[in-house]
Amino acid sequence: MEVNQLQVRRYYDGMTFFYRMFYSAAGMHYGVWHKGTRTLKKALFNHKRTMLTALQPLAAGDHLLDAGCGIGATSVYINQHSGCAVTGITLSPVQVALASHLAGRSGKPGMQFVTGDYANSGFAEQSFSHILASESFCHAPDKPAALKEMARLLKPGGKVVIADFFLNEPVNESDSSAHTLYQAFTDGFMVPNIAAHRDVCEWIESAGFAIMEDKDISELVAPTARYIRRLGLLTLPFGYLLHWLRLAPAELLPHLKCCILQPEIMKLGAYRLIVLTLPDAGGND
Repeated sequence: MEVNQLQVRRYYDGMTFFYRMFYSAAGMHYGVWHKGTRTLKKALFNHKRTMLTALQPLAAGDHLLDAGCGIGATSVYINQHSGCAVTGITLSPVQVALASHLAGRSGKPGMQFVTGDYANSGFAEQSFSHILASESFCHAPDKPAALKEMARLLKPGGKVVIADFFLNEPVNESDSSAHTLYQAFTDGFMVPNIAAHRDVCEWIESAGFAIMEDKDISELVAPTARYIRRLGLLTLPFGYLLHWLRLAPAELLPHLKCCILQPEIMKLGAYRLIVLTLPDAGGND
């Protein structure tokens, strides 16, 4: 199935309620499970701390673009712990409303959330000192263009952090098992395509970035995949009931089926933390 941005918007408009009810109100991303982590909520906050650490140095006076901000939980966390200004952008008006509400409840200034496509944002050049793409890079149909837009928006010497799933190798349709898993992921999470890691490295260089860090953290997020599988198995019957009663969005059943396959899907690639910088005009980082 070919996925466009309108479908991604509809997916998150319809599915955000189910994420918050059955997964967590603390975030819609994977958790990071350090030794001793016992709960999903703790793992989700570990992920937020990991993003904040990767973005450093970050302080009041800096301006972060949360590219694909979701419900704004990570944006608010980073604002609270760094004092930087944050602009979050998401395709989903439902998520903008939730993020704006969460920011208002925090009592902290310097946050705004807008509806739009971060890969074609309309923001002025060099508007941001930092950019975060936490599990949103996968939703960009044209990933080289998304990286070029980040380079346009970033101030020289600025930093980009991308946390997402990347294939080890492009999936060949002749490999029926791998292709079935790949299709389940793209259909279930409404992802236009999943990039192979080697291709992303080429696109990063072409966009003018330098790689500061490129780390496989799959082992730290793998427990989330297993958690999602268990949750999918538990909620699939409920999903069928809601579907039968016409109370669920069309995206719910493919999503739950994808959840059940999460551990197998993860074997196709790796969850990576990639940190980039945009060298200044003199060629210095």
